[in-house]
Amino acid sequence: MEYTLILIVALFFTQTLYSQSDTIVYYKGHAPCDTIHGADRQVVFQRKNDKKSVMMTFELKNNQWKLEKTEIIKRMRNGRYAIGGGTNNIIRSYKKINGGYQVEEYNYEGKLRKKGLSKKMFPLHRVGQWQSYTTIM
Repeated sequence: MEYTLILIVALFFTQTLYSQSDTIVYYKGHAPCDTIHGADRQVVFQRKNDKKSVMMTFELKNNQWKLEKTEIIKRMRNGRYAIGGGTNNIIRSYKKINGGYQVEEYNYEGKLRKKGLSKKMFPLHRVGQWQSYTTIM
């Protein structure tokens, strides 16, 4: 019991120390959920400085969290940022609107892939349905 209490207090202080710089979003399937309990995926967003951040995706496999991918986010001018280092290299543009952001996602060739609303500039919390754009060849 004593060790459990120490562990809980240590986790609380760790969470308090790192809450300023990290954002963690938990998912069940593809829908965000409030806590880690029942989640099967989590995305950790760490801000390094004003121009660069790191986004890591973890998946629950055999009751352990495994790192699936790490992506580097670089802010650019004119309301854009690039995400690279994962399987896709994309560019997103964002525009501040009432209650959040309107986000457009482009592939590495500059073609529009997705468009939608987000509560934050980095769309970890997507709102409503996003439109997908695909090219038929």
